[in-house]
Amino acid sequence: MAAKRFLQMIGVVFLVSIVGSVFWFFNTSVEKQLNNYTKEKYGEKVILVEQGATHTGNMGDTVHKVALKSNPSVAFNIEVDGDLFGRTFTVVRDDLEYARKASKELIKLDPYLDKIASLGFSLSDLPTFDLYSEIRSTEPYQVNLIDKKGFSLSNFESETITRYYSLVELLKKADTKFVELEIQINLDSQPSIYLKDIPQIASKSILKRKMITNNHTILDHLLNEEMKELFTELEKDRFIFKGNSFIPELGVGCDEVSVNGECDELTFYVEYVPTVTSDNPVIAEDALFIRDALIKEIPEDTRFNLAGRGVPFNGYYLEDLRSLSDEEIKNQVQQALSE
Repeated sequence: MAAKRFLQMIGVVFLVSIVGSVFWFFNTSVEKQLNNYTKEKYGEKVILVEQGATHTGNMGDTVHKVALKSNPSVAFNIEVDGDLFGRTFTVVRDDLEYARKASKELIKLDPYLDKIASLGFSLSDLPTFDLYSEIRSTEPYQVNLIDKKGFSLSNFESETITRYYSLVELLKKADTKFVELEIQINLDSQPSIYLKDIPQIASKSILKRKMITNNHTILDHLLNEEMKELFTELEKDRFIFKGNSFIPELGVGCDEVSVNGECDELTFYVEYVPTVTSDNPVIAEDALFIRDALIKEIPEDTRFNLAGRGVPFNGYYLEDLRSLSDEEIKNQVQQALSE
């Protein structure tokens, strides 16, 4: 009899522990914890749209994307301070108020979405903050789009600028509070284009200047297109124009852009074939040859530099090439390659 009671007690304890474990797991689920937070703060339930990743890089601190159960079109982010090896977390902040206001502004774009889509753009869903930034604003001011058509540099002047200016005009016509624009593109190291003060963009020339001033990658590509024929003329069997610090396949880059979108300082890059070693005097002669050719092509008020490198040697960097004498160029190249 005692043994039977003992087994019954063990069964009850086991059942209680199972129920308790299930209850604990339910109450510590991500969605349940987020709902506890939003119900207490806003009186709203949420749907978990995308659970933030946890790994050794963030040690459990992450951002979850949710949407209001009462209005799923209002999606927002909740940042949490978590534990990589635990289930519970503490909410740090959310951007529901921002999302609500932005949602009202996005409604104003509805009549123009078809026209925006015909230009090759669609609405994006970028977060208003991440783990390393503050919430952008308490007022919606930036609209996020994706360039589905693809950002073209080969016909930048004739097509891309026209398409982007048509987009700007539509945004102005919609009369929203959005004054900034972020467009996701796929262009080497430049994943996005930022445009500020949309209401003040009154011409294609202003738009072009803003695009170039805020996105050096675009200018670097345009410069390379412009210099392509010259590079072909100057290149020899032993070197080619290549090696841009940010976009290796490019042979020139803009180091300083003026407020009017012009490049005030250029750096040209040459890359040697493996058979050219650092003790080869032809490297210095090539630098002189390139300088003399560029002086004829580059405006006098534009500084330009030259960087050369090869497989067997580290390379050299000649600053303000126009101002250097033949002897200074030879000495600087030889010194750099001997180090």
